[in-house]
Amino acid sequence: MNLTNSSLNKYGFKFLDNDKTNLNNFISDVKNIVERFFNNEKKLKKLSKNDFNKIVFKAQQEINKKHNPVKLFKKYNKLFKKEFSSKKIYTQHYFYLRAIRPQNFTKSKNSIGIHRETFQGPKWFKNIINLWIPIKNCRKDNAINHYEKSHKLEKNKDFFLEEFRLPIQKGSYSHKTGNLYLERKIKFSKKRKEKRLFKKNNSIIFSGELMHGNGKNYSKKIRFSIDARFIIKKHFKHNIIQSANNKPYFALVTI
Repeated sequence: MNLTNSSLNKYGFKFLDNDKTNLNNFISDVKNIVERFFNNEKKLKKLSKNDFNKIVFKAQQEINKKHNPVKLFKKYNKLFKKEFSSKKIYTQHYFYLRAIRPQNFTKSKNSIGIHRETFQGPKWFKNIINLWIPIKNCRKDNAINHYEKSHKLEKNKDFFLEEFRLPIQKGSYSHKTGNLYLERKIKFSKKRKEKRLFKKNNSIIFSGELMHGNGKNYSKKIRFSIDARFIIKKHFKHNIIQSANNKPYFALVTI
């Protein structure tokens, strides 16, 4: 990750205060959409993974009709101009909605494991930046996890990967909401500890090379957040087709 093209700190991330950036107005609107789909939390907690993600997908579609990442970058162009040196950015054309149920309400794997964007994409994905926005019930005991400064680690030197398949069907609602059917287990050369990446009332931008995952939800409520990936134009190579929806992954935005 070339940190000269962004305001990320040496740890590979930066918190964005939702009050100072006016993102709270956007968050409130998305929260209203989420609450229309998830008004019976007790029932939702007990659904199968795919049945639950069918509802997540419908809410995700509704959010992106009104608030996709392209619209967000244009609306908050002053914020992103301040954070990045380029006025042209390729952004993921849709948000993923993450709805992470409490651990004690589901027996199935409930969160996306620790990963880098290059684990699922080409080498130039090392320059991707992630945007994570809290929507509802976000707190430290259910926030995303990461390994500190892991964006600086080298594959096959500092860590090694083992692939394994998950019981998620390609094209299923679970897949369409960003869940993986193929994951990688990370084996570090030295012992490392996962840490929560969270600050109350803050969104986060972070390097796609920073090892991160949704994290287990140890609270009693479903945790909702949205996220998208983007890359500065000079690092962009070519568009790819997102296998979950068979559409181009990136859209060009001028801010």
